[in-house]
Amino acid sequence: MNDFLAVAEKAGVKKDDKGYKTSEKLIKSHLKALIARNLWNSSAYFEVINDLNNALTKAVQAIKGDTYEKLKLATN
Repeated sequence: MNDFLAVAEKAGVKKDDKGYKTSEKLIKSHLKALIARNLWNSSAYFEVINDLNNALTKAVQAIKGDTYEKLKLATN
C-alpha cells in the first residue's frame, strides 16, 4: 500500500487520511482483484471482488444453509 500511495502522490493525488481510512478496505480489495485478473483471468477478478458483495454473500449462505430449501418448499 505504501508503494500505491507513493505512486498516487507522485501523480498529484493528495492523501486524505480520513477518506483513506474509510476506503482502505475497498482500495485493497480492488487492487487485489486487479492483480488476480492480470495474473489469471477475469474470473479471478470476480472471485476476489465478490467478497465485497453483501447480497451475493447472503445468497450463497442461504443456498448452503437450509434457508433456500425452506423457501423452495414454501413456494411449492
